[in-house]
Amino acid sequence: MNTSKKKQSVVLAIIVIALVVMAIFWGIPNINSIDSPEISIQDKAVLALKDIIGLDLTNYNVNISTHIDTNQLSNYNGSKVEDLNCNLQSDQGKFYATMKFVNGSLFYLDLSTDNGSLLSEYYTKQLPADPIDASKVLLGRLSEFYSNPSYFKLMLDSLDSNVNLNSVNATIGNMKRQEVVQTQFIQVNRIVNYTSTSTSIRFMYSFGDASNSLKSIDFHFRDGVLEGFRNGWQLYRIGSENVAISREQAINIALEQGNNAASNELKLRNESITADLRLLAKEPFVLYPFWFVDLPLASIQSSSASDYLPGNYAFTEWEVGIWADTGMIEYSHPA
Repeated sequence: MNTSKKKQSVVLAIIVIALVVMAIFWGIPNINSIDSPEISIQDKAVLALKDIIGLDLTNYNVNISTHIDTNQLSNYNGSKVEDLNCNLQSDQGKFYATMKFVNGSLFYLDLSTDNGSLLSEYYTKQLPADPIDASKVLLGRLSEFYSNPSYFKLMLDSLDSNVNLNSVNATIGNMKRQEVVQTQFIQVNRIVNYTSTSTSIRFMYSFGDASNSLKSIDFHFRDGVLEGFRNGWQLYRIGSENVAISREQAINIALEQGNNAASNELKLRNESITADLRLLAKEPFVLYPFWFVDLPLASIQSSSASDYLPGNYAFTEWEVGIWADTGMIEYSHPA
């Protein structure tokens, strides 16, 4: 065999080996994905704690209890819903994690301790104290575990070096990026008190003037430490983006509904009428545009609605819910 044929044989052998390796690689399930059906729900919970949250579990006794939701009247009708309580105990104390899986996919995870100590004491893969920087790290970790991680890229790409808590609120295409900061004064006893700050970073799918959507990624921090996250982006899909009813039409429909139900014409306080466009589930995990209209009543109203609201109530609002894509009235009642 001449040199040229030897070289061809070597090249052919390398190609065959490469193809075999690739076939084997592709045939192996993605065992690191928390969506993978090959992994038990308990193992998925452990993976989430270790590789997403960054907890050191080596020094803890881990006890995981699972509850399967069989309530057919819940919002999860038709889906397999598993609630997990994870108790982690060591000589230093106890640590808790609560999770919900829907059809094998992690919906949310909340963290807590029983002694009020900072959750960061339990972290090995420390997150940055800044919520924006921590969100970047978490988005990167989440994108490695969900089986369909493409939607995380838009969120990650939006958090460039110029974004901070003062500039995080923005709309990028159909995604609204938001932050909510709340300060709370906590008094432990007469001597000990402190101020606690909670910060939420949210990436929400939206369109038009919709101000709220269940299709979102939410991170929750307290005093710079992660308390949990929620991934509704993967769970929910959009059924319609058609807003056939305008804000003005929604208000007029609400006024008409209220006047038809009340024994007298509604009298409103000298306040603005609230009309919020939201994305709500008309069917399990499918979102549609929805007008929530709140009419501020000037005085207590007597109405036929009281027939199905037993007892004495001081009604101060009249609430009307309208599906914005069809104009169908979902509810109309005093509150």
